Amino acid sequence: MNTSNVGSNDDMKLSEMEFRQRLRQLPPSSKLIIKILECDGSQTFSELKESSLLPERTLESAIDKIKGSNLIYSEDISHEKHGQRYTLVTKE
Repeated sequence: MNTSNVGSNDDMKLSEMEFRQRLRQLPPSSKLIIKILECDGSQTFSELKESSLLPERTLESAIDKIKGSNLIYSEDISHEKHGQRYTLVTKE
């Protein structure tokens, strides 16, 4: 399995303060995705789309912004249309 963006959850840990500072910079759609991942654990793109009820383009944009803030990492999975499973980084 390949991972992208920040490595793995074991490699990347953020303090609660750093996590919150990065989270404040994100738009509401990205915050919704973060909340879903906090509550439900890692999810595929399809699962996030179903859980969030966001349009596909909005979800793609939200995920890109979260990745840019290094708050999630993704794992390649071949059976998924978008081929990724998203997981939050660990908070200390």
